[in-house]
Amino acid sequence: MAELISKLGEIFNNRELAAGFWIIVVFLLSVFSKNFRKFYKDVFPILLRKNIIIAFLIVIFYYCIAIRILFIFGFWELNLLKV
Repeated sequence: MAELISKLGEIFNNRELAAGFWIIVVFLLSVFSKNFRKFYKDVFPILLRKNIIIAFLIVIFYYCIAIRILFIFGFWELNLLKV
């Protein structure tokens, strides 16, 4: 467990770890709330519609093309990725 925590500390900074922690806490609390369960049941079918998925794929494709163009012109390097 200590090895996992140290590895996470190498990858993420404190702000990212705190944000992830609170996102998980809010999600877990919302799962146990009846109102939020109803909200999730209403929202997930909407997010899984064909039009929404196509829109998300278009945005992802746009960002991939933009990063590729920046890479070709030397404005983006692989060492900018967080690994």
